[in-house]
Amino acid sequence: MDGRLEQLVVPRHYHISIDPSFTREEDSSFQGHERIEVQLSAPTQSITLHAKKLEISKVGYVYNEGLHSIPFKNVEYNPQDETVTLHFYSTLPQGEGELSLDFSG
Repeated sequence: MDGRLEQLVVPRHYHISIDPSFTREEDSSFQGHERIEVQLSAPTQSITLHAKKLEISKVGYVYNEGLHSIPFKNVEYNPQDETVTLHFYSTLPQGEGELSLDFSG
């Protein structure tokens, strides 16, 4: 895989917020939210991301300037490859969209 997203998913802009919780070095953790403006070069029902030691808690996908959304199905973790695959109930259409994630690590 080349870059952070699959080749059919081209990131255009990232909006990331992270809330660290460092009470003790061994207990360090964080929560975050990310919105990625993307361009899909083809329709797809899944998107694979690099995600080393992240827990994904919420996923959303909207397109047509937020007027339409695709329901999220599940997350498939692959620790060996340090990736997660986000599966959706319907096909994400080709074109511009926005992927949003809540995560912790």
